Amino acid sequence: MEKGLMIASFGTTVRDTRVKSIGNLEQKINGSVSDAYTLRAFTSRMVIRRLKEKDDLYVFNEIEAYDHLLDRGIREEDIYIQPLPILPGVEYEKLIKLNKGSLGHPLFATREDLETFVNTMDFNLHEDEALVLFGHGTYHASDVIYDELQEVLEEKEYPNIFVVTVEGNTTIEDKLDAIEKTGAKKVILQPLMIVAGVHVIEDMDSRDEGSLRQILESRGYEVESKYVGLGELKAVEDMFIQKTNKLLNHKLGEIEPRYRDR
Repeated sequence: MEKGLMIASFGTTVRDTRVKSIGNLEQKINGSVSDAYTLRAFTSRMVIRRLKEKDDLYVFNEIEAYDHLLDRGIREEDIYIQPLPILPGVEYEKLIKLNKGSLGHPLFATREDLETFVNTMDFNLHEDEALVLFGHGTYHASDVIYDELQEVLEEKEYPNIFVVTVEGNTTIEDKLDAIEKTGAKKVILQPLMIVAGVHVIEDMDSRDEGSLRQILESRGYEVESKYVGLGELKAVEDMFIQKTNKLLNHKLGEIEPRYRDR
């Protein structure tokens, strides 16, 4: 019997990064799966609506995508969902609430995922540079994962890499003293998001008051911004391919309890 694989992400309205990140991951995952019909789903109704209005492009939400797989004749027990979010947070909860098919893991579902990410990334920093990984953040309990990623970086002896968020508990202001202590003259900003979209443009790299660039430049740092989403990186591609294959072979473990919602 044919398997159905839904690849579910939040989505983005920024076309270039949608192709480079989400589209790239979908292509790589699809290329690693030989016995499944795959399709895209976005969990953000806002993104779906804006794409329809702006570009006349319609993308299934997760409910519609599931129904499409059923209409194709694929049995419920043969439907699999690979989520592309970073955390098991709000968007992941939407897939849990679907309560249908077999659900996979987001990028960071366990401590082992964080260690794999750090071990396989090529940070390539000079002595006078610091790197800020800029995540979205969330009010969901899984926001703690950003702090755990910082712990793993410290354990792996990366004292000049810092994790901050725009809407989570840890902000750039919390890391300014630590960045100063490194003696860095230059700070590199790298999105810790699947796509380098609106938050990267407005909250990370703009010169508006309160952006990461403005805050760091006002303290005398040279700032370089990288417009590369995680979905463009081979280390992340490989992690999602492995997760998808584990999902299809029913070899996934449980997501850690402390990452569940309050």
